Amino acid sequence: MTEFLQKTPSPNGLLQSVLKDLEQDFFIAGLKALGLISKLITTPLLNVIENKDISVADMASRYLDLKLFLQGAVSNIEEFMVGEAKLYSDVAIKRTKFLMNL
Repeated sequence: MTEFLQKTPSPNGLLQSVLKDLEQDFFIAGLKALGLISKLITTPLLNVIENKDISVADMASRYLDLKLFLQGAVSNIEEFMVGEAKLYSDVAIKRTKFLMNL
């Protein structure tokens, strides 16, 4: 995206602002963190919630699994940061370029 925006002739103020943000390591790290949360926590949890074979009663144990997963991620942050942590053993995580490039 940085290369594209740098080559864009006469970008408007919004595109100039986005380019400046993309050039800051702090913002890129934040985006990567949000991507990890989405891939490893939010998406698997939504897959469980949307699964018609999982009842409301089953969700108590799923939320307990989530709590334990988050506690484990705090004590073993390396596994989470490289995208190897897995919230639910029965919910597949799609291995995308994002996870491959961590």
